[in-house]
Amino acid sequence: MRLRPAVAATAAALAAVLGMPPPAAFAADPATVLYVAGKSASCSDSGQGSQAAPFCTIAAAAAVVLPGQTVRIAPGSYPEQVDVRRSGTPGHPIRFVGEWTAGWTNTTPRVSVMGSHWPTDQPLTHAFTLTGVHDVELRELYLESKEEAVTVTDSSAVTLDRLFVHGEFGGQTGGVSVSGASSDVTVSRNQILHGNGVTIGAGVLRAVVTTNDIGNSRTGIAVTDAPGTVVTGNTVTRSEDSGIVLAGASTGAVVENNVLVRNAAAGHPGTAQLDVGAGSVTGTKADYNLVADEGDGGYRWAGTAYRLPAFRAATGQGAHDIAETGNTIGGPVPSLPREGSPAIDSGDPSAPGLPDTDQSGRPVIDDPKVPNAPGGGVRDRGAYERYGMDYVSLFTDVSQGPYPLTVKAQAGFRNDWTSDQPTTYTFDFGDGSAPVTSTESTVPHTYTAKGEHQVTVTVTDGFGQRLTSLGDAYGAYGARVSVRDPAPVKAALWPTNPAGDFRFDLLAGQSSSPWPIKSYAFDFGDGSPVQTNTYSSASHLYAAPGTYTASLTVTDSAGRTDRTTAKVTPGFAPAGFVPVAPKRVYDTRDPANDPGASGNQPFRPGERREIKAGIPAGATAAVVNITATGATTATHLDTSTIGGAAAGQTSSINIGPGETVANLVTVPITSSGDTRNLGLKNHDGTVHVVIDLYGYYLPQSADGYAPTPATRIADTRQTGAKLGPGASLPLKVAGSAGVPSGAKAVALNLTATEPTAAGFLAARPGGQSGRPATSSLNFAPGRTVANQVIVPLGPDGTVEVYNNDGSTHVIADVIGYYGADAKGRFTAVLPVRLQDTRNAPYQALDPGAETTVGIGGTGQVPANAVAGVVNLTAVAPRADGHVIAYPDLGPVPTTSNLNFRAGQTVANHAQVPLGTNGAIRLRNNSGGALDLITDLYGYFTTG
Repeated sequence: MRLRPAVAATAAALAAVLGMPPPAAFAADPATVLYVAGKSASCSDSGQGSQAAPFCTIAAAAAVVLPGQTVRIAPGSYPEQVDVRRSGTPGHPIRFVGEWTAGWTNTTPRVSVMGSHWPTDQPLTHAFTLTGVHDVELRELYLESKEEAVTVTDSSAVTLDRLFVHGEFGGQTGGVSVSGASSDVTVSRNQILHGNGVTIGAGVLRAVVTTNDIGNSRTGIAVTDAPGTVVTGNTVTRSEDSGIVLAGASTGAVVENNVLVRNAAAGHPGTAQLDVGAGSVTGTKADYNLVADEGDGGYRWAGTAYRLPAFRAATGQGAHDIAETGNTIGGPVPSLPREGSPAIDSGDPSAPGLPDTDQSGRPVIDDPKVPNAPGGGVRDRGAYERYGMDYVSLFTDVSQGPYPLTVKAQAGFRNDWTSDQPTTYTFDFGDGSAPVTSTESTVPHTYTAKGEHQVTVTVTDGFGQRLTSLGDAYGAYGARVSVRDPAPVKAALWPTNPAGDFRFDLLAGQSSSPWPIKSYAFDFGDGSPVQTNTYSSASHLYAAPGTYTASLTVTDSAGRTDRTTAKVTPGFAPAGFVPVAPKRVYDTRDPANDPGASGNQPFRPGERREIKAGIPAGATAAVVNITATGATTATHLDTSTIGGAAAGQTSSINIGPGETVANLVTVPITSSGDTRNLGLKNHDGTVHVVIDLYGYYLPQSADGYAPTPATRIADTRQTGAKLGPGASLPLKVAGSAGVPSGAKAVALNLTATEPTAAGFLAARPGGQSGRPATSSLNFAPGRTVANQVIVPLGPDGTVEVYNNDGSTHVIADVIGYYGADAKGRFTAVLPVRLQDTRNAPYQALDPGAETTVGIGGTGQVPANAVAGVVNLTAVAPRADGHVIAYPDLGPVPTTSNLNFRAGQTVANHAQVPLGTNGAIRLRNNSGGALDLITDLYGYFTTG
């Protein structure tokens, strides 16, 4: 089983715990340095690689570098495979050197060479290949690759030092490989994580693998037919196979001071922490290792598995080895010895190949809590020296302000060791002033000039431990101080309205003060509460169109304030119509048609859902037919905008218990990222919901709307023949009833009356066959039901009405059409209630009574509007009847818009032309009084 825990032992984690200082830059005369800076605007691969005109790629520098020159690589990602084919000379090597961050939390290489993985279409496999070269060094680089990150072939005097090597994300190969007739190659102080570890191949002589941290690899260090290999001071953990393997004729090896724990020895026959094959035992020395002695044994020697006592007795090796049984490796960093670990101060200081410093660049130190090794050795086993002081922090009470600026820098540290000698703190304030050394952990400093300053502190304890806080480039924890010119606080407000609707983003990013701004108070100018943020932006959904004066008040940390204003004008853009063949987009009864993933469940009381209906970005409104069925109590559904700004203020469909009711709705849509969703909320009880899409409004669409005088084009009562089950009624629309031949879609008011059974009518483009997958209105036996439909015309200019069950009379009234010659552009509004006769100053309509509803010029709708889109709801009528909606001051038509029966609360969508006074008139055409509600969803203009 492959181990894939999170890589806690990253360079970032090591920085936080060990406080690794960046390695000292190589001393080099400017003439001996070639510069690479892939992000520089002045870079060129055809240049000379100067600091002013660096190379863009590392490969370009590798092609011309000479002995004694250093290729200095600027921070960034380099998606390339660098093939090194040039050599240095003894004492004058060629060096490829990156940079390390100076951060208290992220001391890692800042140069990433991505041999593959990014960009993904590059057919690269390695980060670096060194072939047939000598006297070459790679240092301080982050390397990621699909295959081995570094391959060294037929080369000598090569050093790979302080590299961070990672397999391609997903656990690909990675690692370091030395092969062919290579000799005297040193692989030192690297972190190698995921994929392969270090592979020393057949024919390689005198390789040195030392002080590396290798984790989550397949085999940590694998040596095959490579005599004289030195493997010292490495920490190998979490390998999938053995920790260290000497195979073939790898004779005369030295394996000392290594830490081998938590590798896949336990339960994996044929593996071990240390595995030396029969052909490699001659002249090989294994000692001073810390080995997890578990499973079949921590050791395999010449093919036989041993635990430590038996290993010593049988081989004479491992006289100073220690069996690790107490999980003593894995402190704050998983590969670091815990305090008291037997790995501390117990290594062989004379082991060959060991560098002067550990993997993190810190010198050897004596742990006062641990007895030293025989002979007085204080070298720790493994890649890391255990320091008592493993963390230094730095804070400043002020991170930004005008000069003269006085700050207090406060240092903190964690130390497992105690000393009678005082701890000293050396503060460098980064402005060229002399460092300040004190025994106090808090020191003041005054900056007298403008500048960006990195503050660091070096803590030295009584044992001589020194650890430096390396300030974060982003100013975390006050390690960076920005000193600015004195200036007043200034507020700046920039409204943006990217979706062109009612949602505005108010941005204050250019507000300024030499002091930090601590609060941004946004007043949207519409009476909504002031929004006070600690960040410089706010988003607001306006409830109505208009022009508002938004304001911003900023307050800086010195208590100074400034205020500014800006005008915002929310509202939807006028849009044309895009009809679609009717399609079902949502059905809570059917999981296959439930994009909301509600689990085939009805709406619960008060529940609101965002419904994905396939509406494209940029649409301002959708035209949908909503069918509610199976309600457990009387309820209504609200269609509302994203965020529910209009939910509960209006209603779109009303339903009684056990009924099935449909209603066409034009749903305004506000922006939600790149999506356009429908908001739907249930008021009470539970109810299933079905939604069919008929089209949407899009500003780019050329097809406008033209209202026509309500014209009846079908009434089967006049012929005496009802529409039977499974039958369709063709309606010739184009070329009649005021609809031109080039029309794209038609708006109809459709009525079913005197049905013999429960069923539904479905309006669809003419020329289709079979049972439709959508519905337009639902009816019960003997009841009259009306609903508006907007449906595309078939190729022959017809619409057909399909009846699914029983027999029913069908009435169809044309009220308008859509097409390129129609001038009406639809502007959506956030749904608003215009009139409710249940509330003063209105009153219920008596039989034959009328009411006027003003729409144009009301503040919601401009005076040049020609038609309104409303939802009409009849509430508790005292008798059966219908409502007629028509332009105010115009003649009363013979058609109907809303049919109801006594006691029923029912709604219907209506697109009603406006009278010359911008109003519509509503007539109660029944034998009893009723209450009437009018909700506005949008309007048409022809300007």
